[in-house]
Amino acid sequence: MGQNFQDFLHELSKQEKILCNDFVFKAKLKFSYDAYEYLKKAENLKNFAEVLASATAGGAVATIAWWSSASILTKFAIAVGLASVPVSWPVIGIVIGGGSYFGIKKLFNRIKKETVEEIPKFINAPIDLLALNLLDFLMPILAKMITADGYIHPKERKIVVDNLVSNWGYCREFVEIYLNKFLNDPELQDFEYKSVAKSIDEVTKEVKELNRKELIQAILHEVEEVIKADGKIDPKEMREYAKLANSLGMS
Repeated sequence: MGQNFQDFLHELSKQEKILCNDFVFKAKLKFSYDAYEYLKKAENLKNFAEVLASATAGGAVATIAWWSSASILTKFAIAVGLASVPVSWPVIGIVIGGGSYFGIKKLFNRIKKETVEEIPKFINAPIDLLALNLLDFLMPILAKMITADGYIHPKERKIVVDNLVSNWGYCREFVEIYLNKFLNDPELQDFEYKSVAKSIDEVTKEVKELNRKELIQAILHEVEEVIKADGKIDPKEMREYAKLANSLGMS
C-alpha cells in the first residue's frame, strides 16, 4: 500500500462528517420522505451496510422498502457499491460488526485489499455511505476535467469544490482532501472513461430497474452542472466532457 494512500486514509480518519448539509444532499438526490427518514438514522447503519455487503445487487435492492420510489441517482448510489466490477478508484473498506464489510474497492487496480479497523467517524448513518459512493464515483471524472490540459488550475479546482459543497451538501474539508488525493496522484493520467462505462454496464446489468441511458444522462447532467457552475464554459473542459459522453455512448 503506497504512502500516498496511507496519508489519504489518515487525513480522512480525522474528519467528523462527509455531509455538512444533508438537506441539500436530500434535495439533490430527490429522496422520498420514507427514504430520507431511514437513511438519516444512525441505528440503521449496521443493517444497511450488511445488506449491501452480503447480497448481490439485484437481491439487495429487493430488501429496500423505498427502492421503487428512489430517484435514479439514489438507486445508482446504492447499486454502484454492490457491483462486482468497481471503478478503478477507492472507496474505503468499512468493517461492520463481526467482520462483514462494505465495498472494499481497488485503488488504481494495483493496490491490495485492505480494510479499516473501525468505522470512520464520518460514517454516521446510511446517508453517509451513499454520499461516499457518489463522491468516489464522481471525483476522478471531475479531477480529469480539471487536469485536461496537464495543469491543475486553482480557479477550476475551486469551482468543483464550491459546487460539491453548495449544491450537494458535502463538507468542504472532506471534498478538499478527496480531490487532492486524485489531483496529486500521478496515476490520474491513466484513468480512462471506459472504466466508468464498465462500472455503469455492471450496475445496470445487475439492477434491471436502472435504465442505462437514463442513468448516463443523469450522470452527464451532474458533471456538466459542475463544470458550468461559474456561468462560463471552458472549451478545454467541454472537450473533455465530450470525450466522457462519447465513452458512455452518448456522443
